[in-house]
Amino acid sequence: MFVILKNHSLRSKHLIHLFIFFSYSFCNSQELSLLFFSESESEEKILNEINYTKSHSDLNSIKRTLVDFKTLLYKRGYIDAEISRGSNNQKEINKKYTYKVSLNKKHNSIYIEIPDNFSKEAKEKLFNITTNDNQTRIDLENLENKLYEINNFLANQGKPFTYSEISEISKKNDSLIGKLTANQSHTRNITHIEIKGYDKFPKSYIRHYLNLKERQIFNKQIINERVERIENLSFSESTRKPEVLFQKDSTSVFLYLKKRNSNNFDGYLGFATNEETNNLEFNGYLNLQLENNFNSGEKLNILYRNDGEQQLEFDAKLEVPYLFNTPLGIELNLNLFKRDSTYTNTIQSIKANYQLNPKIKLNTGYYSEISNNLQNENIISTNEDFESKRLLLGGDIFFKQYRTFFFKRKSFLKTEIGIGHRKTNTNKEPQQLYKIEVNYQYLINNRNAIFLRNSSSFLNSDNYLNNELPRLGGINTVRGFEENSINSNLYSSFQLEYQYLLSPAIYAHTITDITYLETPKIENAENLISLGFGLGLQTKVGNLRLMFANGKTSDQNFDFNNTKVHLQLSATF
Repeated sequence: MFVILKNHSLRSKHLIHLFIFFSYSFCNSQELSLLFFSESESEEKILNEINYTKSHSDLNSIKRTLVDFKTLLYKRGYIDAEISRGSNNQKEINKKYTYKVSLNKKHNSIYIEIPDNFSKEAKEKLFNITTNDNQTRIDLENLENKLYEINNFLANQGKPFTYSEISEISKKNDSLIGKLTANQSHTRNITHIEIKGYDKFPKSYIRHYLNLKERQIFNKQIINERVERIENLSFSESTRKPEVLFQKDSTSVFLYLKKRNSNNFDGYLGFATNEETNNLEFNGYLNLQLENNFNSGEKLNILYRNDGEQQLEFDAKLEVPYLFNTPLGIELNLNLFKRDSTYTNTIQSIKANYQLNPKIKLNTGYYSEISNNLQNENIISTNEDFESKRLLLGGDIFFKQYRTFFFKRKSFLKTEIGIGHRKTNTNKEPQQLYKIEVNYQYLINNRNAIFLRNSSSFLNSDNYLNNELPRLGGINTVRGFEENSINSNLYSSFQLEYQYLLSPAIYAHTITDITYLETPKIENAENLISLGFGLGLQTKVGNLRLMFANGKTSDQNFDFNNTKVHLQLSATF
């Protein structure tokens, strides 16, 4: 881009004459001094505020400074400024070059005539003109920035080689008047997008996630902004800014990307003392997350959990985005749960989602759950055989992702509504399930962060079975309590952490978990509170976390013996 300011009608009445009395080779070895002065005290103060080079090695350097100084005066509104040779300029002994300056009248602004080919949008955005008026006033001090802004605006309209200038400058009634001329190049469209470094980067992500397509109007600013979205992807990163190759009939955009290791193995080991036997008991889980192994952005999560008390859970989820290079994706989920010899639950769901934009995803689907009561029919129980079916509707919102090793939890908001019915051997009744899940990590600075998580669920039904109630408790919902040890038809659980980086490889955090819940068995609502602290350690294998949490219910006091210790290892490969 070029910014050119021309003055065709106003020229200085006095030309700057330099009389060189020394040969160039001699002066090149001498230090010459340059000084601008004014006989007016007020003008002298203005000149003293202007920074310019006073010491020079040769006369060519002085010439350049004279031109720059004159241009600077023009920009400050001294269009009629005069510069003349000082009386001591010919004194060879002093080697000083002094110039007398007369600033004369200062013009603070100029009235600009806007060309007819400027669109209404351009006039409104650049000059705040909402009428058919084609003239505007611009402060001279801001004129250069305004020309640069005009060039940027036109460049972002697909005309990268545009330059603007102010020409035909004249004076009318002590006011400056000029004409804006924008030499606009022809509109360029993207003809080719090429990936450098990660050749197998999913093409569907270029089209739908970055929203970059061939035949789009070339806009460098938009391209840079959209490539920044790569930082929110866990399987890729940008290694340098995009580059553009302009040829006569083509405009090629080059993106420099790198594939990141995004597979994750997550596990933890917990142990506590059994209150009845006083024996040490262990529990834990394994969580395997495989992502983008087929270079399509797909995700496969496999979870196996055993709490050490005959409670088993297996969960498998497959997510494939941008099917057939469209904004549509699919999610499949299978969950198997068994509680000792009481009951088993089998959940299957399928969802179709639509990626509205990189931050918002809408989804709809179908949910099926079958539960089998394993207890003897003669035993009175709140568990029954049942089958639930629901239609699902929901949406996800994703927030900015941080790249630091410890402070990198994904921030999102997920909502889901399930509408359907539950059928038992004796009756069939309508039900609705409402779910909200929020993760948010706020990075205060490089050493301090706040993490907030909320998980809420409400099952609306006329009657409830124990084996259909949502489960909570454990490291991901309420720390300080056993995994899946709490059943509730209505709950809202908050996890709050203040995280502090002790060193590049160690961080500490607080644990504050507060949960409100209602259960059909208990008439009054309960509040669960857990307090504690944790440590995180960066190892060669991955991120090791050690947490101590102590939880209590509304009618209990904190008891040190109820402290739960959680050990978690997360490795990326």
